[in-house]
Amino acid sequence: MRSSLWFIYISVAASVLYVSCGDGGTSPGVGDEGYFPNKEGSTWTYEVTDSNIRETWNETRTVKGTRDVYGVVCQIIESTYSDAEGELDRTFIKDDEKNQVDIWGTERAVDGSVEDTFYFEVGVPWLKYPCTVGSSWHVYSAKGLKPTEIPFAGFEDDDLDDDGIPDSADVTVNADVIVQEDVSVRAGVFSDCFKVVYTFDFVVYCSEWGDWPMGATSYQWFKPYVGFVRSYTVIDLPTPLPDSEVMEELLSYDLPS
Repeated sequence: MRSSLWFIYISVAASVLYVSCGDGGTSPGVGDEGYFPNKEGSTWTYEVTDSNIRETWNETRTVKGTRDVYGVVCQIIESTYSDAEGELDRTFIKDDEKNQVDIWGTERAVDGSVEDTFYFEVGVPWLKYPCTVGSSWHVYSAKGLKPTEIPFAGFEDDDLDDDGIPDSADVTVNADVIVQEDVSVRAGVFSDCFKVVYTFDFVVYCSEWGDWPMGATSYQWFKPYVGFVRSYTVIDLPTPLPDSEVMEELLSYDLPS
């Protein structure tokens, strides 16, 4: 079974955005059609490997319908898994078709029954485009959250140390575009991909256990007019929990014309 820590999932959600961050040769402009490939029915299949549980599975992501979130019509990106029949995750995104793609929420369903839904009251800016090397932006931050309110963790209990006192947490997420480089995966060789680094930092304050700093660094490679082609995420957990790595590679994709 995949890790339950949601910041692993949300780092994948970054890649779910199918972002096209500009082409080193053509540098498409703001509002360029196809710059963010998100037509209904678009599909990407990835091989995902989690070093901690030493398992590999395929994940297929499809642009599938819309959802109204606080009055904003968002596209739904639906993820299904080769190792978990009946399980799916949905990510709700909005492209303003100018210079930003926001995440508005996530949802998990098992055998047709929704088990968990999380909506942001304001969209989280997961991508600002067109990308340029050296650009950066603030994605999300909050202080004093209950553990169950942390959007990137998936905790099911606010009293993590079971001492009868609810715990709290601070969360910060930032993004940086650091380089353009060629990427070779089984779906092909993609030139001039933008490498975007998402840095997740949060601290859980437990009354019994003390402060628990946690974090993750997710490297995402994006290709113009194709989308995400590779990711490498390092998860840093407090002792005695084991750190782990999650790797993704594009196997195939189908973008409707």
